[in-house]
Amino acid sequence: MNSELDEGHSEKDDIFLWESNKAVEASIPNPQYSVLTEQAQGLISLKNQCALFCGGRNCKYDRSDCWEGQMAITGLFSHWVSKDILAMARPNTEVMVRHRIVDQFVRYKIMSVINLQETGEHASCGPGLEPSGFSYDPQDFMSSNIYFYNFACQDYGTLSKSRLLDMVRVMQFALTQGKVAIHCHAGLGRTGLLICCYLVFTYRMSANKAITYLRKKRPKSIQTRKQMLCVREFVEFLKKLWIVFPYSPDISCEFTLQQYMNRQRKLLHGYELRILKHIPQIIYYVCERLLELAHCGSTSALSIMNKTIAIPDSFSAHATSEEEIGDIPYRGSTSSVDKDDVFKNDRPHVLYSNTSQLSACTNCDNDAMDAMEYHAIYQSDGSANSEMHCSDSNLMKDSGAIAGGNFPVSGFFPTAETSKSITSNTKNNLPKGSHLHAFPQGDKNLKLRIANALCCTTFSEEVILQKDALKQELNNSDNGWKLILTESNPEVLAALMWEWLNRLQEPILRYRDSKTLLTYSDDPFLCLSTLEKCPHATIDYLNKVVVRLLPLPEPVLNHLLEVLLSHLTHHYICLEPCSVSWKSTHWLELCHPTPIDLINFFKCLLQMNQRLMSQNTLSTNH
Repeated sequence: MNSELDEGHSEKDDIFLWESNKAVEASIPNPQYSVLTEQAQGLISLKNQCALFCGGRNCKYDRSDCWEGQMAITGLFSHWVSKDILAMARPNTEVMVRHRIVDQFVRYKIMSVINLQETGEHASCGPGLEPSGFSYDPQDFMSSNIYFYNFACQDYGTLSKSRLLDMVRVMQFALTQGKVAIHCHAGLGRTGLLICCYLVFTYRMSANKAITYLRKKRPKSIQTRKQMLCVREFVEFLKKLWIVFPYSPDISCEFTLQQYMNRQRKLLHGYELRILKHIPQIIYYVCERLLELAHCGSTSALSIMNKTIAIPDSFSAHATSEEEIGDIPYRGSTSSVDKDDVFKNDRPHVLYSNTSQLSACTNCDNDAMDAMEYHAIYQSDGSANSEMHCSDSNLMKDSGAIAGGNFPVSGFFPTAETSKSITSNTKNNLPKGSHLHAFPQGDKNLKLRIANALCCTTFSEEVILQKDALKQELNNSDNGWKLILTESNPEVLAALMWEWLNRLQEPILRYRDSKTLLTYSDDPFLCLSTLEKCPHATIDYLNKVVVRLLPLPEPVLNHLLEVLLSHLTHHYICLEPCSVSWKSTHWLELCHPTPIDLINFFKCLLQMNQRLMSQNTLSTNH
């Protein structure tokens, strides 16, 4: 696979370690306001609260002379929550000019400002509001190439779980570009809410731990009971999304491909989401690791994980170590690959030219937000520009390529016209004497070992224990993905993938779909186009993985296809009578000649994919 994948962050190790004070582990944080105060806040309008209680021109949060010792940025009530995340009170134009706030941001390499205020909010505080509706003009930041994001949230308020997830993903992307400054009015309630949700999402910690840690860095953060409850509910929301393997051993437990893909799309973002938009992450990572073990090329899956942060072994849900949070841009492990190629077309793209459109980013639908990586910013020169450089064509160009080649694994499905240009006379039954040519990469013995591992249907107790440990780690920690990419036993990887496929309530290739495929068997690419996107992309990807393992002895290839198609269809696929020890209890028999037809179809697809991949490789070399 293409190894030059990175989300633009530096090569340094971004490490998260807990402070070793046992109080952090045991403490249960309390709200900052009494029940009576919170009830009063609900009875008095926010405008009147500001006029009556904030202090007007003398509002302490809009002044720079009230926070001695609490100004990480001179002139602003601010604290570094980590080396990359600054929580601050809102700046205003007067303070920005007097203390050269923008110059300080540039000096500290703060590349993004996330504003959680509503326009017109706290109009009576400090020097007042600018025409933008905020206490400063966002263009002042944008003119210095500092990105500006606005996610409007009511003062003392909360947001829906899905909305918070979108904001966390924006924050993850922003941190790939540099440090991030977040503010609301005081920089305590809503700001604390977003940062806590980010910590929960990134490190899978408890809500109490996130709140306690944040308050150690920025006292009085997370102000109300509703905000604390919101963080806890966000944790519960994420727990469902993090499930890779269902906990119930009952095969009837609802766990479908569509359900898993919906969860996956909510968790992934950026380049990783593009590659895995229609392919299950577990299948992709296992197969990429197997190809790497076969020396079939580098793995973009490893590069994807390398671009995300490393969770040290000492960190777990219960671990505490004496250290502050380090640089914490986003999930996973660190990267040592070149970042220039990935983000040359991946900057924020939806640009607005007037202040009334500042909050427009909060109203985008999910598909649009996926396409533009959830970005909405001012354009530095102030001119309107709604062009989305992340168009479908660019997504196809940026999509990952199968190991050692340049054929996209997602975002591009060959059409009937494409397949005709490859071969005009391919039939379901391969011509007598035809064969599949292998790519030059890889060692034949290693390829055979990987193929034999995929042919395994029964596993040793040691392999099963390792596989079960990986399953648990995948459900409990992002470390599970890193462990897959460092696993050296192909049987463990094969067992993991086969079990995941077997646990699906419905097979990836349903019986009615398999019959449809065989109806259009003259053209495998046309056949695949009749499937839904996820089965289409997954089957096509698995076929390309097998292509990379060629050449294989005919008996090994046949057995590999038998096992693969059996797990894809949840039916017993076999060319010749053999042992039934690997047959799952919930699989059904397929009537002759359907098993043979499916295997021949898959071989036909192998041949066509191989030709197409070879053509792409040759064109790239030239």
